[in-house]
Amino acid sequence: MTHMPTYKILFALACLATVLFSCSSSDNGEDNNSVKHIKVPVHITIPVENGGSRAGLPGDPGTQPAVNLPEYAYIFVVTYATKEEAQAGTKGTCFYKEIHLNKTEWQYDSSKSEPDKGIHIYKYNGGADAELQEGAQVGRVYVALANAQIFATPPSYTNENIIKSLTFNIPDKFFSGSAVIDKAGLDDFMMNLYTTPSAVNYPDDLPTPYEEFRGKYYGTILNISSTSPRIDIICYHTAAKLDVMWNVKEEAQPTKKVTSLAATGLFRKNCSLFAPTTNTDVNTTDTYTENIATIDKGNEWNGRSSIYVIQRQATNKFNFNVGINGTSVTKDATVTYDTSTPYTPWMRGSIVIN
Repeated sequence: MTHMPTYKILFALACLATVLFSCSSSDNGEDNNSVKHIKVPVHITIPVENGGSRAGLPGDPGTQPAVNLPEYAYIFVVTYATKEEAQAGTKGTCFYKEIHLNKTEWQYDSSKSEPDKGIHIYKYNGGADAELQEGAQVGRVYVALANAQIFATPPSYTNENIIKSLTFNIPDKFFSGSAVIDKAGLDDFMMNLYTTPSAVNYPDDLPTPYEEFRGKYYGTILNISSTSPRIDIICYHTAAKLDVMWNVKEEAQPTKKVTSLAATGLFRKNCSLFAPTTNTDVNTTDTYTENIATIDKGNEWNGRSSIYVIQRQATNKFNFNVGINGTSVTKDATVTYDTSTPYTPWMRGSIVIN
């Protein structure tokens, strides 16, 4: 069971009167016209590591490109008439809503940011709202954010367990076959892809009167019976930052130099949306190759650069095409990172050339 780190707990508890969204139709066959709804405001928050490090995570090179924030929100809500139904996760009323966000409405939240730790918090103030089924006893929300459409049509699902297993594809517009043709666009998309990891739970010390939610999914609606409900949800990075260092040993430098460097076999399709640390070669298909760095006189013997990638499970190594004196050589590298949390980490890999 995984709980939120301390600074993330603070975001989740910012407003304990937490509730959620709906869409125009129910996906379990229920007639939505016969169900009463209440409209509630939606407050979305994201951590942006702009110009600093993620505290406590390895592999951070200490810098971050300029912030470019999400433009689309995909909101999934499941409500249950009873707590017994919610336990199974196979019934309930499912709702879906897509919101086109106004990028100018993302605002820096200095009250929750910790610049000395590299933690910069942005909240969306664009006036988003949604609907909640009236009279529900339990509700849970799952949210995905992106700066490009990841669902051309509403995804197919009939219950909460299916929502948790939903997958997505990186948009085709960035590729030609397995080659990247828009690296800037791809990097921007990956940096601004956020979701609510389904394995993250409320802490065991959740305050009164919310004891019953301790250790349960952090997207569970805490105060579903409130007379003035609202939704406060924080989303986290779906793609991981792959930080790569390369080094030609001093004794090999007279005869060898790096001329190119690319990561290969990167996951592109059928990637897990709400369980981003679980991707494997078995369930994820269609891979691509991305250049990690431009090699010149300044870094032909050693250097460091990074890209954003869909994470592999810890048993999967990353493969690299390394140009040595103009000849491509395939190398794998064991990437080190913390595997104890459901958050995508900063990952560090080292390539040594003898």
